[in-house]
Amino acid sequence: MDILDRLFRVVKRPVDVLRARFDALPERTFPLTLKEFTIQADSNTNTFPVTATMPQQKDVALLPGMSATVELEVKDTNTEPEEQSFMIPATALVHEAKSGGKFLNYVWRVENGQVRRVNVNAEFPRNNGEIEIHGEELNAGDYIVVAGAHLLRDGQKVRLMQE
Repeated sequence: MDILDRLFRVVKRPVDVLRARFDALPERTFPLTLKEFTIQADSNTNTFPVTATMPQQKDVALLPGMSATVELEVKDTNTEPEEQSFMIPATALVHEAKSGGKFLNYVWRVENGQVRRVNVNAEFPRNNGEIEIHGEELNAGDYIVVAGAHLLRDGQKVRLMQE
């Protein structure tokens, strides 16, 4: 099956229940086991291939090619409220090299005419040049620098461009 890129982050978390509901038998569900998934989106469909297995059913004939809807329930492994995610142009994300080959990702938020560094977590880039980010300090409506971000320093004065 193929998972839309905006839903892929859910699949990477621990899955509590994974089941199939076949169009021919809508009143029943059948347990599935998550086998594997890729982290590279298909460039034509922006979806991620995911493979699940299902044991052979003895009481019903389920055949290859039958249409089904896959349902999943994700374990809540975090007791804190989930961070909001935002799509930003890839040019807005700044990477800072750390020791051990790790990177710190951040964006510049405009506050009162100055930029402030906000650390974020970044997902895989999309084929449209955008990246999904999330961080506890981000809020809907924040102004984020999208051009020249790698040239800024904390507290630097900036002006918003007119639309």
